[in-house]
Parts: sequence; C-alpha cells; structure tokens
Amino acid sequence: MLPRMTRPFPFPYSAAALFLFLADFARAQVGPIEPIIIASTRPSETLANIPELGGDFIIPVEVTVAADGSVTNVVVTTSSGNEAADVTVIKFMKEKRFLPALDSHAQPVEGKALGSVEVNSKTRMKQLKASMKPPNIPSEIERVRKLRCRDFLWEIDRLRQQGASTDLSREIMPWVSLRVYMLDKKLPKDAEAAYLERWPKALAEAEATCKSTPDRLYLNDTLVLILESLAPNN
Repeated sequence: MLPRMTRPFPFPYSAAALFLFLADFARAQVGPIEPIIIASTRPSETLANIPELGGDFIIPVEVTVAADGSVTNVVVTTSSGNEAADVTVIKFMKEKRFLPALDSHAQPVEGKALGSVEVNSKTRMKQLKASMKPPNIPSEIERVRKLRCRDFLWEIDRLRQQGASTDLSREIMPWVSLRVYMLDKKLPKDAEAAYLERWPKALAEAEATCKSTPDRLYLNDTLVLILESLAPNN
C-alpha cells in the first residue's frame, strides 16, 4: 500500500517524475537481494579448452558482480593446490552472468556471491559446474514476509525475463516462502512430500491471484490461503 501523503507534491511536478516516484514505492519491499547466477545457454569456452588437470576438485570462490550483472573479479578463497585448476575455475566464473544485487530500494548495486566450482577432469566427458551459496536465510525469511503481491510479481518477472529461469518453483525466494509456510504450520516431516508435489501449482496460482490483488501481502494474505486449499487432507 502506498504511504499516505501528509502534504501535496511541490508544484509543478512533472508526470515523468511522479511515475518514477510511485514506481520506487511499488518496489520498496523487494530488496535487498544478493546476486543470482543466470543459467547459461552458451557453450563454455573454458570447458571446451580445459587442460589436463590430473584430478577432480571442488574449489570455493568469491565472485564480484557489477551493477550490470557482469563479473568483475573472481577470487579462489581456498586453493586446490593445483594452479591450473584454480586458473581454470577463475576463467570459467568470469564467463558467467548474474542478476545483480539489489539494494533496499530495488536499485542494482555491486555485490558479492560465494560458491564453488566442481571440476571433473578425469573422465572423457569433462565437466565444470558452478554452485552458488544461498543468501542469508533468516534475512531472506524476514524479507519474504514483507513482500506485497506487486513486489512478488516484479521479482518473479525479473527471474523469468532477466534470469531466464525455467522453474520458478526452485528459485530461492519462492522456495523460502514455501519453507516459511511449513515452519509456521509446524508440519511433520512426512507431510513435506505432498506439499512439494503441489508446490508448482500453488506458485502459479499465487502469481495469478496477485495480479488482481497487488496490495495484499504475498505470503500471509495470498500464498497461505492457496496452500491451505491445496493441503493433502482437503
């Protein structure tokens, strides 16, 4: 809900400026968000030219992501002991693109992403696989609880359009919202499988509902009601 204005806008106030002002409020609950890696559809030049490394490794990295989503620096935080493997991982991560970090006003900013790269070089089919660490979960839970439907829709669209996500139900923000519901309801462990099976449908229904109720809270006023209606005993 937009905050109530206690005094009028200064006059004159251009329509363009007013639009930007309101757009900023519309996304005020979205951030902060850490950088999110984008699944690449292009072949990796580093993988195509991977040298003989003499072993398999899992190498931790810290990636600096610019406000435009490009990788500006990669640091191997703990060396594998194999310089060629470390260099290969750095080159591989510099090929990656990310959704940039967002500040508390949903503005793109430079950010850091932590993760690791799995290097499989012993087999004929060599492999490089990046896995990024999830965000600070307590902070993400607090953020998700505050999201309005309009914020949720903006973020889903960002993941779909800019992040090229092919399965929104497995992205961090939606996944955390499901886990919060399960924790709040104190569901037994054996009930989780049934909810996981229904989760893609519930998320799609939440998106459809939020489009007609943008000012509602995404979690408590929308998703909870949908998950209740899809509960295994219903």
